[in-house]
Amino acid sequence: VSFWGSYQRLQGTYTTLAYLVIFFLVLHTLRSQEQLNRLITVMIITSLPIALYGILQHYKLDPLPWGGDVTTRVASTMGNAIFVAAYLIMVMPLTLGRLIQHLESPSFSENEGGAPSFLLAAAYMFLLALQGICIVFTQSRGPLVGILVGLFVFLVVLGVRRRVRWLWGAAIGGAVASAIFFVLFNLPGSPLEPLQEAPYIGRLGKIFQTESGTGKVRVLIWEGVVDMLQADPVRAVVGYGPESMYVAFNPYYPPDLAHYEKRNASPDRAHNETFDVLANTGFIGFAVYVWLFTSIFYYGLKWLGLVGTRRHRNAFLGLWLGLGALSVLGFRLIEGTWRFAGVALPSGMVAGLVIYLMGYAIFVLAEKREGSGMGATSRQILLIALISALAAHFAEIHFGIAIAATRTYFWVFVALMIIVGLAETGRLKLADGETAFEDRAVPVESSPGRRRKRRRRDAKAEPRTLRRADPWWRPSFFAQSLLVGLILSTMVFDFFTRELNMPVIFVLTWILGGAIVLAEQSGDHPHGRSPAWWGASFAVYSLICGASLLVFLGIRAGEVGIGQDPGNLIVVYYLWVFGLLLVTAAVLLWESAIPRTWLHPMGLLSAVVGAILLAITIQSTNVDIVRADIYYKQGLNHDNRRSWDPGISEYMRAIRITPDQDFYYLFLGRALLEKAKMTPPGPEERPFDYSIEQLLDPTFQVPGRAYRDDLLEATRVVLERARELNPLNTDHSANLGRLHRTWGEMSEDPVRRRELLEEALDWYDRATQLSRHNAQLFNEWGVVLYLLGDYEGAIAKYEESLSLDQKFAQTYLLLGDACRAIEDRPCAREAYETAVDLQPKNVPARSALALTYANMGLLEEAVRENRRVIELKPGDYDSHKNLALLYREMGRTDDAIAEAELAIELASEERKASWLEFIAQLREEAQ
Repeated sequence: VSFWGSYQRLQGTYTTLAYLVIFFLVLHTLRSQEQLNRLITVMIITSLPIALYGILQHYKLDPLPWGGDVTTRVASTMGNAIFVAAYLIMVMPLTLGRLIQHLESPSFSENEGGAPSFLLAAAYMFLLALQGICIVFTQSRGPLVGILVGLFVFLVVLGVRRRVRWLWGAAIGGAVASAIFFVLFNLPGSPLEPLQEAPYIGRLGKIFQTESGTGKVRVLIWEGVVDMLQADPVRAVVGYGPESMYVAFNPYYPPDLAHYEKRNASPDRAHNETFDVLANTGFIGFAVYVWLFTSIFYYGLKWLGLVGTRRHRNAFLGLWLGLGALSVLGFRLIEGTWRFAGVALPSGMVAGLVIYLMGYAIFVLAEKREGSGMGATSRQILLIALISALAAHFAEIHFGIAIAATRTYFWVFVALMIIVGLAETGRLKLADGETAFEDRAVPVESSPGRRRKRRRRDAKAEPRTLRRADPWWRPSFFAQSLLVGLILSTMVFDFFTRELNMPVIFVLTWILGGAIVLAEQSGDHPHGRSPAWWGASFAVYSLICGASLLVFLGIRAGEVGIGQDPGNLIVVYYLWVFGLLLVTAAVLLWESAIPRTWLHPMGLLSAVVGAILLAITIQSTNVDIVRADIYYKQGLNHDNRRSWDPGISEYMRAIRITPDQDFYYLFLGRALLEKAKMTPPGPEERPFDYSIEQLLDPTFQVPGRAYRDDLLEATRVVLERARELNPLNTDHSANLGRLHRTWGEMSEDPVRRRELLEEALDWYDRATQLSRHNAQLFNEWGVVLYLLGDYEGAIAKYEESLSLDQKFAQTYLLLGDACRAIEDRPCAREAYETAVDLQPKNVPARSALALTYANMGLLEEAVRENRRVIELKPGDYDSHKNLALLYREMGRTDDAIAEAELAIELASEERKASWLEFIAQLREEAQ
């Protein structure tokens, strides 16, 4: 799991290495300004449909069915409000930087670009507004804090570079005012407290609330992580491994957490990057993590000229690391625990960064030294945007979870920051336009050996210019048009319905994407301001991206329908993506020199072998797991409709593709068990010969007319296989205990029943060893003892459960049942009353309490409880029956007759006769 990643996240070592591959690819291959511009442009355009879709959700215009509420807090394409906001706060600084770059360009500032220049400015402004509005509509506190930090860094650094006092002064003043407002907003009893219920900003006033809601959840998880690290010094040094928290956290699960989340939920993330790093990689990984982010901001500010001397360096490191450490120690002294260390450290670091920038702006700029190199070129604005986005990301990940989208952007942004920073310091030369292989810019400082190798490589290259560059045939224009087509194709994959009823997103993405692509291209054409050029260029753009969209739409429509395999959809999409990327690459190489090695037979053979190996790798590590997940989701849909047979078939398809994923076995076992509950028992001599190999055989199907014990045996095989794959997952041991308990309850053979129940005891023993703080498991263990007639043993397990969680109403209900079984009525009464106090609407607890009162002779109390049950559950037959009997015993014959008549209406046909006789007796007594 630590290598490949968990089912829920897939963020294991393999994925981390993939991020590093992307990082080094960008670092190694991006060598021209045109490449840089194109990459930024595509990232900005990609955010358009995502932000726009979130806004449509907010206004209830989303036609797609989601499992939860995506209107109050929009989730866009990611299904989670925090995730989409975390993604957008990384793109927003890029959009702002691109807007500023354009507003300061001669085409706009000197009105050289005409209407197209104003069109591009309007497009960036519109997109920036969409991103900001969508972030606000998510109502996610971590990303909101992150974007405020990012915008502060952007404005202060830009103001410092430009020596614009009002800009950095306004940013500092706004930051101070925001900090004061933020503190007052979160103080109890402050005048701003009513605003905590206001939409959009209200949740910012609840960040310090650690005794309720999600704040309490996070604090409890952090306490568990601290216990994990303190329990094992070796693990504290090296960590438990990536993705391992899902199982490693179970022994340290805080029982109180069950009051705020589902009791069967086990956190797989700490919702704090510091604690996640410590849990996964220990203090060794934590040291690397701190070194990485320290290096990012140190070199970013250094390349911008804001860390120019040793004194500046010491001040930055002192504030960044010093305030981080002081914040951790301060919380430790005040709180007495380390539970807030994960938030304290980044908060102190961010505070150190903010104070350093404030100090630099106020004190260093006051000197106004000559030759300081101040100013802000286009590349420097991009560098500022990248650093701001990374600052926003750093602040956000300590309140949420870093996901694939944000981690990918993080490593791309770091690579871009290095390239732009080295270019600004003269250590790397970026070519003005797209370059051929032999002309690629290389670091200025290169060794004689590297220069000789480069000359030998250049001598072997055969420049083949297939077509002279002209405005319509520029590779970048066609490449960007194809990439917009890829974006539109992906939207078809995401939003496809039979009616395709989301035209607004498609039209705006097509128009704004075209506006950005064409406006950037127009600056390189002598007739770029000509309406004729714009019309013709837009037609070519529309033809390229429209053709891409329509072709994929046709393919997609052909794959959707009754009888079609939904698992093939992802394969078709992947093939389409790679096809478009290959065409894009060919376009970009149109005017480049083709190395001879590419045309050599061995070169072609190597390319073919490499492509085959790449396809196999992608198939096994990516495509298969997505296809399996599609089948699993199909099975889950059948389960929700209680259609077990098709669900079982879908789970088996998922398992056959990924036989090592224990998650699918869990749901297959559940479906088999539910089917077994609805199936009649078979002959006792029927043999059980199911094996896991049988289940994985593509030709095998569970018989539709299988007997109950067949299905229960198949369930056992499946659940035991799941446990073999992941023995530390408590769910698997607990599910085996539940299976044997259910099997024992259904068995009509007393000997077999006892054997199954005793085996259930063994599985619950194993489950509680893995999760010793799970009160629910001790309750289930006690139920098995109760079924075996060991009432004292059951009471002992319920008391163990209460030692963990004294607010679990179910425990008191079960304890009351056990006390009643041994005729300890005072014990039963106390237990039921506690259950009712904890859950006033708990019908079983009130019914049991009413019966206990009746057995103790407390008839008035018994009547009162039965009346409350009827209020909670109108038409409850048992309560009306009990009231009729109680009223008769109390001598209230008329009330007894009235309740008996109500009971007749609710009773089954076979009981009606006895009720009529009962009423007749009451009327005789009344006479």
